[in-house]
Amino acid sequence: MLGIAIGWTVAIAGSGFLVMMIFPAFVISFFSNDAHLISEGIGILRIVIICFPFIGVQMLGGGLFQAIGKPAPALILTMSRQVLFLIPAAFLLPLIFGLNGVWLSVPVSDFLSIAITTGWILREIKNFDKSIKPKIIPQA
Repeated sequence: MLGIAIGWTVAIAGSGFLVMMIFPAFVISFFSNDAHLISEGIGILRIVIICFPFIGVQMLGGGLFQAIGKPAPALILTMSRQVLFLIPAAFLLPLIFGLNGVWLSVPVSDFLSIAITTGWILREIKNFDKSIKPKIIPQA
């Protein structure tokens, strides 16, 4: 079931990603009709959404650990994207990349939170596999 949920989140977010990558000016025009803002926003939007198709994995990971009664991993994974990674990245990356560092902080924090969540999910799946494998009872 987790695989199906991940598939759907990637498909849905991937669709939104494609729309924003192919028609960024159209998307930005929903929020402003200023030609200069739209022109400047196209590159920024493309940077910010680069990990968008996979962010559902991170959200599902937090929900998974909450559902199986593991509040500490659920809390850490839920906070990782916005608090643990985005805030430090938003302070550090502009020191290296200037204004572009502000925009890069979003995909960097998304990537790190997705990577950590994926690792934690894979480890938990191995634990599930170990706990549900039948025990072989020796014949007498």
